[in-house]
Amino acid sequence: MITKINFRLETNVVDTFHTVTHASTEACRPLKHCRHNSKKEYNADSILALQILYERLVLFPLPQTQTTARRSAKKANQQSHHSVNRTIHERLRLFKQGRIRELYEESNAVVSKSPKEMADNPDRVQKNAQLSIDLDNVKSANVRLTKNAPVAIIDDDRFRVLQKLHPKSLQRGTHKTRRSSRFSHDRRNVTFTAEQIVRILCRLNRSKAAGLFGDSLDLYIKCARTLDLTKEPDLIKARRLASFFSTVANGDVPEKFKAALRKTYLVALEKDPNDKLKLRPLGVPSAIRRITTAAILSEYSSVFAEYLLPYNFAVGVSGGCDVVIKTMQLGVDKYISEPETIGQLPTRSLVSLDLVNMFNAISREELRGIIANEFPSLERFTDMLYEEHGETYVRMGDGTWAVIGVEEGFSQGCPLSPVFAALVLNVILKQLQPELEQRAKDRTNNGDLGDDRRGSIGLLMACVDDVNALLDHRDVKWFLDRFVELANPRGGILNTMKTRILTSTSHSSVVSKMIASNDTTTHLVGMDLDNAVSTYSRTCSTNGTHTKVEVVDGLRVLGAPIGSPAFCASFLADALQKASADSKKILAGLDDVQSMVRVYNMCTTHKLTHLFGTDVIQTPTESLPNNYFLWNSALTKGFSEMTSSFLQGAIESEPLPPHAELITSMSVKSGGLGLQHPRTCAVAQFMLTTKRCLQYCHDGVWLGYNKPRPTLPPTITSLFGDWKSSDTRTMKNFRQYADVFADICGGSSDTIDHFVYNSSINKCKELVREHAANMTRKHTLEHIAPDYVSPKLKSMLLEETSLALMTAPRLEPKNRMKNTTFCTAMKRKLRLVVIKDHHTFRCKCGAKVDPWGDHCLGCTKNHKTVLSNGCRDGIYDIFKRILPVTKMIHSGTQMEKEVSNIVRTLPTLKPFDLSIRLNHLLTQGAWQVPFSRIGFDVVFIHSNKPAPSDPSIETASFNESDLRLREGEKKKFARRTGGTNDISAKTISADEVIGEINDANYSFIPIAVGPHGEIGSTFRRFWDGTDPLPIPNFDSKRPQARRAAVRATSSHTPWDILGTADRRWKAERGGAFFGGSYMCALPSTWAKQQLGLVCASKLADHINASFNHLTYDPQGSDGGDYIIDEDELDGPGELDWKWVNVDFLDGHRNEQQHTTPAVSASLSPSDLGRAGASGTAGTYSYSRSR
Repeated sequence: MITKINFRLETNVVDTFHTVTHASTEACRPLKHCRHNSKKEYNADSILALQILYERLVLFPLPQTQTTARRSAKKANQQSHHSVNRTIHERLRLFKQGRIRELYEESNAVVSKSPKEMADNPDRVQKNAQLSIDLDNVKSANVRLTKNAPVAIIDDDRFRVLQKLHPKSLQRGTHKTRRSSRFSHDRRNVTFTAEQIVRILCRLNRSKAAGLFGDSLDLYIKCARTLDLTKEPDLIKARRLASFFSTVANGDVPEKFKAALRKTYLVALEKDPNDKLKLRPLGVPSAIRRITTAAILSEYSSVFAEYLLPYNFAVGVSGGCDVVIKTMQLGVDKYISEPETIGQLPTRSLVSLDLVNMFNAISREELRGIIANEFPSLERFTDMLYEEHGETYVRMGDGTWAVIGVEEGFSQGCPLSPVFAALVLNVILKQLQPELEQRAKDRTNNGDLGDDRRGSIGLLMACVDDVNALLDHRDVKWFLDRFVELANPRGGILNTMKTRILTSTSHSSVVSKMIASNDTTTHLVGMDLDNAVSTYSRTCSTNGTHTKVEVVDGLRVLGAPIGSPAFCASFLADALQKASADSKKILAGLDDVQSMVRVYNMCTTHKLTHLFGTDVIQTPTESLPNNYFLWNSALTKGFSEMTSSFLQGAIESEPLPPHAELITSMSVKSGGLGLQHPRTCAVAQFMLTTKRCLQYCHDGVWLGYNKPRPTLPPTITSLFGDWKSSDTRTMKNFRQYADVFADICGGSSDTIDHFVYNSSINKCKELVREHAANMTRKHTLEHIAPDYVSPKLKSMLLEETSLALMTAPRLEPKNRMKNTTFCTAMKRKLRLVVIKDHHTFRCKCGAKVDPWGDHCLGCTKNHKTVLSNGCRDGIYDIFKRILPVTKMIHSGTQMEKEVSNIVRTLPTLKPFDLSIRLNHLLTQGAWQVPFSRIGFDVVFIHSNKPAPSDPSIETASFNESDLRLREGEKKKFARRTGGTNDISAKTISADEVIGEINDANYSFIPIAVGPHGEIGSTFRRFWDGTDPLPIPNFDSKRPQARRAAVRATSSHTPWDILGTADRRWKAERGGAFFGGSYMCALPSTWAKQQLGLVCASKLADHINASFNHLTYDPQGSDGGDYIIDEDELDGPGELDWKWVNVDFLDGHRNEQQHTTPAVSASLSPSDLGRAGASGTAGTYSYSRSR
């Protein structure tokens, strides 16, 4: 029930667990100066057991009988049953009292369904997927929605299959454990800092499977995300967490605890519905093991990478897969495709190896030897996991448990297992590469310089266990034989059914041509190559015979196609078809529209992004478009159709028009939806991945700041070294756009060499993404946008609303939008039809209804109280969280909402929707502001009527929407009415009210909000530092209004609170996530998401609510306009003041008017406050002047 606890209960559960963690750490520490002469050694097993079993003891599900009883009590309207919160509080109390056995026995009373029962009554896929999405684990949700791999019910036959996946020990006897004292002081320890462990825990995915003992990652994640490391108590808790995991990483735990870490829980999925014995095993280690190994991997990734390079690029190398793919692509082009285009035989073959069950079968002993010699600080941890045999537990179909001994290989589900497998494989590759170089050297000595002038040196590259080798034909058979010779004793068994050898990309057999050659040498090489293909690349027919497979079109390398254009085109088409099928499954599998779009954006589209570069490579240079951001191909067209179809089904709209398609592919920062699309991303992805490979070849592989940069061997660098003159299609296409990207990313220098060798890849990505969005808007969107879109374009392309719709974490419930709200907000964002058959409806004001909902926002019949209050409350909540970070205020309690006693003459007047009460006695480093209070008031701009401006200057310089927003701000400064104090009978004008606000040393900032969520420039300056528009012209009778407007944009009024918050957050918290997720890591991102969420959702709700005011007009008669362009459109109430509710005062005024003593007209607001506090406020009343 870890996902069901929140608020105070969550705090209690987490605090108790922190105490258990601290006790576990202390229990494992030695006593340095023990005064007690105890003959019996202390045993920490019982305390460490609480660390593993805590979640099982406190958060186990309610027993079935208790659950049934509670449901019956609900039906009978009985209120005596315990809530979940109360039950967990009671368990916590029992836990603290040491009544562990009671909790343990009660947890054992919980009987879960057997796998067979769950299969007979399966939980809805939708429910499980939705839970994952709500916990921001979108990848798991996508797997549940799109993969047809049900959990296999384990019977005896399937159990035997699982047993075969765990082979017996190889018993090589090559490594002996070096025993040392448990607490020796001369050894190097693994030490995690508080910041490291909190960062690692916060980045783990929620809703992952629990371990064998019911322990999950979610509890540790909650522990980390509730910590504020700037506070000493939280910092102490974080240090205790770090100390515990450091203790585990050093192996300083009892033997029973080590044995528990070696146990895993195995679940098997059905790979083929037609073959029940084809299973995909999934291992689930304990949460403690997963977290510790994740922390080790984070700490040692660069060290592992330095050891594995230049053979394995899987660990610690940014873009490692791209390096392998690009290198193999260039090698195939140079050594296979190009010779064939001129009628010659290829000089090399591409060999792609596949290993059988590598993780479960590879030698543990070999690994322990590597760790002892190369990574001695990890020796104790590795021995703790793999010196002794482990166990994996399998739940049979009838609910009973069976155990499989694990003697070799590395546990499934452990983050370090792929690295450990790569370390063992690297031993083999390191031995093979020098031998290949020696064979090439021998050929050179015999006068055969080969295709690289060095005897055709073989090229080996791998990514974890995926090995690819580009070899001279004469080396293929030798290489495969030698690999088997080296790998078999270490548990690496070659899978000849999946190992493939690419000899040609022209769809014709090279082996046959070589065998038929009259040249004796060529004939013999062909025979040797044919023998290699027959032995190691084959398939099994239905009758059990084996057939050799010589690949002559292309191969899949790390998920990308390499080969002929036809092969690559077919591969891309199949991938697009699969993605389209997945998008339909998402639509069918979910009810929540926001969740649909989130899964499509983060999973479906991203499955294809690595293929965008291939699409560019396969395009002839002469066919490349001039504008890189307008890529056009079959993939582009298919992608557009898939996205349009998906969004049409999700938000129930018409097919996307061209302008909407462009907006969906624009970056979120530029106001688009940020959906990856080859139109804008294909060329950029190709250019930047190629640029990174060139930079690695030139400067070495980047492994992190202040880390050594390993250099790549000549076998790799030679393929990239001649990029300025190479005739390969990859380099020709790269040069085609190199000058354009150099201009975009060059910085101080716009030379191509600076772009290739000196520019930052991440900075280049950001600059190119922004440039592509700007160019798309200027050169395409603004030209094709229809008349009903062009005037609204700037308002539609807001970063805040894009962030809210596409990136706001769903882990926070308030970020989840209702379907009706989200659909309307998306349609407004894309300027799609909101009201179908709008010509058959009329507003109750008599006007026609437009299809986009504009009239619904502008009509005065639709009261905007809910809209205004919703925006006010949303901004209020944002300020309470952001302003303390800027140190403008000490805490959120300094935020005020619609307070009175602001204007001296009119104490019941509430001039501000919200305000900041400033304290001038803040500590050093606080944001010093000379005002006593900063007030804000929300106003909505609905009309399309042109704003008053100087047509020769302002209309040409500023967008009409900006001018309308400024006009709304002006009306807030220059209100229509003043007020009268009924006590003193004194009346003051609206400008005098503003004057008293100015004289009280207050700053006033109007918050003008447009129909698409855009905000006025005065508040925008305060928000993010954007320069405001010039002060509007005020009537000479409104000097105080002008004074307030000048003050709002003066240097004394704070500006750029988001930038200030980011700078202070980075300085104090480093890389901690402000919003609890990488999607809102900085205060500015979180605040923009929240502001966009407030504006988009409240405006959409207002439009939806206005549908109740429409009347059906089947004739659709003409008459009336879509929008009423009159000054009264803004609503009389929005430009009037707000007052304290005087209904109660009016009810008692007549009763007490003869007995109430006279009150001086000079009564101060503080006097009124004291009178109200003493209970006599009911004798005074105030009224507004109309």
